[in-house]
Amino acid sequence: MDVIDLDVVDLSSLQIEGIYVDDYPDFCDAYFSEGKRLDGTKLSDDELERLTDDFPDMVNEMALNTFY
Repeated sequence: MDVIDLDVVDLSSLQIEGIYVDDYPDFCDAYFSEGKRLDGTKLSDDELERLTDDFPDMVNEMALNTFY
């Protein structure tokens, strides 16, 4: 499986779910649930899953930022 090129992803469109306070600070249940490419097309579930797997630090940072 190829890593998704973040240069084509609209990072501001990424949404995460699975954020639980009890999971702090790891947020191992958090995942990307929605997102779009820069051209406006939605990312598929497979692409979102790959993003979650390939960029766990980004998921963790976004999950942490939901508390601020």
